[in-house]
Amino acid sequence: MSGKEITLDILWERARQKYIHKFTYEHDDQWIAGELLMAADAYMTNDAALWPWADSKYSGHKHTKRERLIKAAALIVAEIERMDRLPEEENK
Repeated sequence: MSGKEITLDILWERARQKYIHKFTYEHDDQWIAGELLMAADAYMTNDAALWPWADSKYSGHKHTKRERLIKAAALIVAEIERMDRLPEEENK
């Protein structure tokens, strides 16, 4: 697979998070303690103990390693988007 195809897979997953699961910018903006990155870490390592949200169950074990990495990358994109919406002085 080419880098372009991988990038499209990540963007598709990010869109799925936003439009199917309703993880909008407003939703993501509430996670100020690194939760999006912790969730990405859980997917990267397939370690449910790292899952930051007690009210939702980690489901990475159902996915292939590649699918988990795509989900992790999309969560990293979500964190970057969240940071980009912050005032510059909060982004250091």
